[in-house]
Amino acid sequence: MNAKLFIFIVVSIFYLTACGTGETDLYIKNHGGASNEIYSLDKTEKLDLESRSITSAEAAFRLFLYYTLSAPDIDEQMKYLKIAACLGSVTAQYSYGVYLSSPYKEYSKYYNLAEAIYWLELAEKKGNKYARLQLQQLKKT
Repeated sequence: MNAKLFIFIVVSIFYLTACGTGETDLYIKNHGGASNEIYSLDKTEKLDLESRSITSAEAAFRLFLYYTLSAPDIDEQMKYLKIAACLGSVTAQYSYGVYLSSPYKEYSKYYNLAEAIYWLELAEKKGNKYARLQLQQLKKT
């Protein structure tokens, strides 16, 4: 996957998870700011999400976004993305497949093509159109 496609995917994930909610739009309208500010958490919010992430794909995915955009930590990012994927979030399943197949050195310790294909196929079966495109891209390489 080339760098432009990877950036497009990350931006798409941000758009799909943030821009469609009135809450985020309201935050931006009232506070302005960049995505790292939008996904920032205070200590109480973070602890609450951590406890709920055991059973809530939404909470786990929110922590993934936090560790991706506000407090970059690839290990925590991948941990919460996997939890969200395992709990059934189609967006997380797709995203996890993308990150597991990433050619970038930051994600090299997570590279696992077989597992990436598993998650992308699962997301595709649940209707994620981007997963189908990603699978086609992986099969070309």
